[in-house]
Amino acid sequence: MGAASGGKGGGAVETPQFDVNNAAATGLQNAMGATTGLLSGPLNVGAFNNPYQDEVVNNVQNDIERQRQMAINNVGAGAQAAGAYGGSRQGVLEGVTNAEYGRMAANTLAPLRMQGYNTAMSNAMTDRNQRLGAANQLAGLANQAFTTGRTINNDLMAQGLLQQALQQQLIDAARADFGNYGG
Repeated sequence: MGAASGGKGGGAVETPQFDVNNAAATGLQNAMGATTGLLSGPLNVGAFNNPYQDEVVNNVQNDIERQRQMAINNVGAGAQAAGAYGGSRQGVLEGVTNAEYGRMAANTLAPLRMQGYNTAMSNAMTDRNQRLGAANQLAGLANQAFTTGRTINNDLMAQGLLQQALQQQLIDAARADFGNYGG
């Protein structure tokens, strides 16, 4: 136990000393670890996807499918009215209709997905940059704590040297007085 601890029934509690150099080193290590983890870890873009994006894409896809089915029904109705229902021309027209609606769906849905991905990527990069900024602040605080610790140590050393010099002057004066008394 330290000097501040009590003996029998003393009741004094030892207070731990704050080690500014250890705190600075720990802060710097934490900042370096966070920075390394951010830069070497994967960019989790999926965490920033809009949860409603699939709903929007599915609704657009369903609307296009409904329009395709209506167009196919119109092709069938036209073929039936012409007395050619089930003929090769109807089959070719339905195939072309299906292909065009497929192309339209791809051209409509791809930009929606790309916009969602780009937004998620942008948000993920913003998050990473904010975390790097926080790690940089932590490193700055650690450096500040280290500088503060050095300043305190230097001040204490200067104060100690002053006290030592004063005590040496007292000892020298007492020695001189004793020498004069003895002489």
